[in-house]
Amino acid sequence: MQASSRTSERLFFALWPDAATVAQLMDWARAAQALCGGRILRPETLHMTLAFLGETPADAARRLAYEAAGWSVSLGPLVLSEFGRFKGPRIVWAGPAAAEGRVAWLDALYEGLWNRLEQCGWSRQAGAFRPHVSLLRNAGPGDTRLLSAAPLAWSPTRCVLVASRPNKGVAHYDVLASLPVA
Repeated sequence: MQASSRTSERLFFALWPDAATVAQLMDWARAAQALCGGRILRPETLHMTLAFLGETPADAARRLAYEAAGWSVSLGPLVLSEFGRFKGPRIVWAGPAAAEGRVAWLDALYEGLWNRLEQCGWSRQAGAFRPHVSLLRNAGPGDTRLLSAAPLAWSPTRCVLVASRPNKGVAHYDVLASLPVA
C-alpha cells in the first residue's frame, strides 16, 4: 500500500470483472438508465462486493492488506441474468437469478472471507448475502422486471481488497491486495 496521510480507509473485498464483462455490464447499465434514470457507475468501479468493512483506521488497513495477500481463494463461473433494485439507496443491480438457486463457490468464498475476517476481529454485516454488481445510483422509478438481456457468463479471475477514496465528490478505488487464486 502506498504511504498515505489518511487516518482511515473505506474498505471492501470484491470480485473485479475483466474488460469484456465490464463492456457488457455497461450496456446493461445504459438500458437500466433508460428505464429508471439515475447515474451510471463508472466502468472502472464496477465490481461484486463480497465483504464491506467500512471506515477502517489506516494502520488496520495496512495490516489487513498484508494478511489478505496470503489468503488463497477459489473462484468459478457464474451467470448474471437478473436485474434488481435496492430501494433505500436507490441502486439498480445485476446478479445471478435467485430462482436458479445459490452459486455454491460464491457462497463458500463469502463465508470463507468472513470467517477469516471475524478471526481478525471484524464483525459480519447483518442480513443475507445478495451477490450483485451495482449498475445505477440514484435510480428513479422503473420496474426492473421489464429489463432483459442475454445472460452474462462471468468467470472472475480477481478477488481484491479495495480502498474507496473520495476525491472531489467522486470515489476512486485503489487495490490494496490481490488474493491468490487457488
